[in-house]
Amino acid sequence: RKHSGLTEEPQTVFMDLSVTRLRPLRVFMLGEVDQPGGYTVSATANAFNALYSVGGPLRRGSLRRIQVVRDGEVSATVDLYEYLTEGGTPEPTELQSGDSIRVPVRGKTVAITGAVKRPAYYEMKEGETVRDLIEYAGGLESEAYASDFEVSRLLPPGERDGQDASVPRTDLNYDLDAVMAGETTVELSDADRVRIKTI
Repeated sequence: RKHSGLTEEPQTVFMDLSVTRLRPLRVFMLGEVDQPGGYTVSATANAFNALYSVGGPLRRGSLRRIQVVRDGEVSATVDLYEYLTEGGTPEPTELQSGDSIRVPVRGKTVAITGAVKRPAYYEMKEGETVRDLIEYAGGLESEAYASDFEVSRLLPPGERDGQDASVPRTDLNYDLDAVMAGETTVELSDADRVRIKTI
């Protein structure tokens, strides 16, 4: 009633509001982090800031399926690969007091070696292919052999029978040019090893 002039036309009452202090947030880090528990973070922190402040996920933790849990439900899923591999801006998933950040165990993991710019182990999401893996690895080196590359695949236990039981892997070969052109799609399995040959 005292300040009804704020809504009048023409306006006769004006107000300036300055926030002098923001109350910090209390969030909980769960799953594959070094020290799970409750943490106090800045009121403007997002999920990336909170993860950074506790040292990030453990080696066995996922970088691609980090969950922000609010009121018992997953309100957002954070994938850090775009930031880590391309130097982009992390997803601005804002936090609220009482949120939990859950880092699950790392999912399907594939190794890539040979003529790529960043050979390493990469966590792959469902539906991602060799072409996606090569992009995460920084692309092909100029000496990559375009006609052929190799995928060493771990056989399921039921297929390791007979005299070859001591050799649990099988080697598969594909045309690299066809994969990069999108003509061939090569799905990946957990523990695959992709080797890009050189000329």
